[in-house]
Amino acid sequence: MTDMYRMIAFTPAPGIAAAVLLMSLMTPGSAAAAECRRDKPGGGQVITSPTLNVATLNIAHGRKLAFNQALVPTATIRRNLDDIAVLFREAEVQIVALQEADAPSKWSGGFDHVEYLADAAGFPCFVHGHHVKAIFGTYGTALLSSTRFLQTQTHTFAPTPPTTNKGFVMGVVAWNPDGRLDKPIKVAVVSVHLDFLSTDARESQVAEIAQVLAAVTGPMIILGDFNAKWHPQRSAVRLLADRLELEAFDPDNDSIVTYRDPESRLDWVLIANGIMFESFEVLPDTVSDHHAVVATLALDVGR
Repeated sequence: MTDMYRMIAFTPAPGIAAAVLLMSLMTPGSAAAAECRRDKPGGGQVITSPTLNVATLNIAHGRKLAFNQALVPTATIRRNLDDIAVLFREAEVQIVALQEADAPSKWSGGFDHVEYLADAAGFPCFVHGHHVKAIFGTYGTALLSSTRFLQTQTHTFAPTPPTTNKGFVMGVVAWNPDGRLDKPIKVAVVSVHLDFLSTDARESQVAEIAQVLAAVTGPMIILGDFNAKWHPQRSAVRLLADRLELEAFDPDNDSIVTYRDPESRLDWVLIANGIMFESFEVLPDTVSDHHAVVATLALDVGR
């Protein structure tokens, strides 16, 4: 059950009327400025490690497995986010893509979850796209980074009622593995969240992604909650991979599970233009109704 229907469950109106009411309380999404705090350690200009460790996680507004974040005490939400931060630190990831990540919101403790996670996990830099702004909360996608962003962009998809708005954020970072290149390469990293309800909506959102990112010519990494499996005929994740010539890790492996109920693979890491997978792991820890996905990437010198 997604956020909209969790909210409807708490309204006295019948389901359809409640959905209309909820949509009327929403305003168009917006972008929050990228931030790299000068008072935090790190935040250099270039990533120099030989590999790039990335992760993606739908953090479910900090509720973990609770039915709705409005029922979870603020102290518990903070502890849930602390558990997520531990995963990122232990996995030694350098860039994290988040979905269902809240700005200060009434229904999830009234504090900024992205900034809290950045502090708790030791990331000096982040960018947060606010795709939903409603009476109950403001949230969207985000990126946490160990290095500064050269460029950021937020895109909110065209509305797909009755579901809430979705979108993506992009951050471009500089990477020079072991300093062996004459100059760093620019890597575009994208955190995306697609509609859960409608295949048509996901296809439309993939078309928007492909159009917006068509100008990206260098290495690209797209991570996030696609709400889509690989095999269906109209798979949004496979459609995006085809449109942008992206590669997924072992896409035909049905034993890879990233979402709990029903068990399925909805969270993906897609790569392109001279990047290859060195390792891929779905972390077993219970920090959300999704599992965190961690991938170690390297430059493919053969391309």
